[in-house]
Amino acid sequence: MATRELMPGGGQAFPARIVWGALLGATMLYYVVLTLLVSGQAGGAANRSVVETVRTILFLLAAGQSAAAWFIYRRLRAADSLPTQPPRTRDPGRAFALYVTAWACSEGIALYGLLIGLIAHEARGASVFMLWGAALLLLLRPRPEDFGDR
Repeated sequence: MATRELMPGGGQAFPARIVWGALLGATMLYYVVLTLLVSGQAGGAANRSVVETVRTILFLLAAGQSAAAWFIYRRLRAADSLPTQPPRTRDPGRAFALYVTAWACSEGIALYGLLIGLIAHEARGASVFMLWGAALLLLLRPRPEDFGDR
């Protein structure tokens, strides 16, 4: 059976949409889990200077991962500018691999939020990373034309 028969209306991009939706949902779930963990315990946070140092390091890592995700995405989208390669000859497997790699970078940023939230014992400071990861995932949503679908 062809892919189109297995996934009506979805085409080649349908599995990518499922993975993308799961990763986007996970970034939101991280905040819920962190809030439940932090509110249920009366323990104190780590040393404030350690928390700020770790937060700064994670911000720098997140900026690097954002640049890497955007570079990978731009590389995927660069195929649109090649007049010698019509949309139907694009490799959906390559597009899926590049998308998943970019999404993993985005998901990592949200995980940084979970990490800093557990270290600082607060959910408020972690939300910046989680929103950052979710926003990047929203920008990198799968497009059917990258998979040869129209």
